[in-house]
Amino acid sequence: HWYSFMLWGRLGYDLGVPSWRIEKLIAARFGLDDANAFRLFEAWQAASQIIPQVNRFHWRDWDFMWAPEGCLDQRNGFHDVRMFMEVPPMEASGIVSIPDYVAAVVEARPIQGLSPVDVSNRLEAHAHRALTGVAHLRGESDTAECTETLNDIEAMAHLGRYYAAKIQGATELHLFETTGKAAHRSQAVKHLQAAVDGWTSYARVAAAQYKPQLLARTRELDWWALLEDVKKDVTIAEQARTTRRP
Repeated sequence: HWYSFMLWGRLGYDLGVPSWRIEKLIAARFGLDDANAFRLFEAWQAASQIIPQVNRFHWRDWDFMWAPEGCLDQRNGFHDVRMFMEVPPMEASGIVSIPDYVAAVVEARPIQGLSPVDVSNRLEAHAHRALTGVAHLRGESDTAECTETLNDIEAMAHLGRYYAAKIQGATELHLFETTGKAAHRSQAVKHLQAAVDGWTSYARVAAAQYKPQLLARTRELDWWALLEDVKKDVTIAEQARTTRRP
């Protein structure tokens, strides 16, 4: 919170504040040298782009309709792979929905905008950047706050890996159900199994820092309990059927 409030205050007053100045403040806070302060700045920035990217792809209008940290909402619970096929992107975001993308692929039309695959790749890139930074920074500061901050960044990175794989899986599943080609179902299962791996890593890091708790938007947020819902996406893909002939 000190970091977000500081950014709001400084950038709200002067958008021209250079990144090196922010890095110097990070260095002073955590006792890091300039090189490691830069690494933390970069990793933190990358992790911070994950949830906004997910929200633009899987858009819900009201706060209670979507809590990306739990992949659920207040009324309906967990958002499974089929909801990711159905819920549209944020209006004017330039992102192509999964149904529109699949229709364009099937009809051999050019993709007008950011495809679901592009979104997945962006999330993977953010996650990789964040995890690389965390790996470099472990042990570079002896403050508990720095360790906990790195854990938060790592957790967000694994959440990004989860959503990257889930979006790929949802896209491949819709391609299978549209075309009848079994290879797409196989790819959907593969990606959704990768999503399970991403969520498992996310749960391991997040649950080590925070207790399961009742929150306004998420009902009971318990990452290990939600893993069972994550695994059901694999079953949905495995059991998917199509009326089209391969």
